[in-house]
Amino acid sequence: MASDFPREAYSALADEMNDPDVPPWNESDWDPEYVAAAKLYADANNLPFPPGTGDFDRLYNEKE
Repeated sequence: MASDFPREAYSALADEMNDPDVPPWNESDWDPEYVAAAKLYADANNLPFPPGTGDFDRLYNEKE
């Protein structure tokens, strides 16, 4: 697993949660490895979990 996998996992989930057609968060709908890594990343970086609308854009805007 790459060292930036937790950030990529959070980013992927945040991107999915930006989709207006995505149903409400249900953790069992997502890959458990991604969920676990994304939770760690969110905790370490004071980000909301589960990610919601706009979190993907905020993640990348903060890094620029």
